[in-house]
Amino acid sequence: MFHETLPITVGILTHNSATTLERALCSVQGVAEIVLCDGSSTDATREIAERFGARVIEQAPEHRYPNGRLRD
Repeated sequence: MFHETLPITVGILTHNSATTLERALCSVQGVAEIVLCDGSSTDATREIAERFGARVIEQAPEHRYPNGRLRD
């Protein structure tokens, strides 16, 4: 079977999402780029994302609540 990379970017917002992130990343394998915007996770979120080849950027502090959660 021929597998071609889909020419799309998938964006994912995270904050301490280690328990669900691997399953989410598995569901989007085969896309050209995965960009993960993280809200200062303190769990393994970043390590999991990097293992899947996602580009990880830090959410700007002005878009987070004082407890670290991302604003909508």
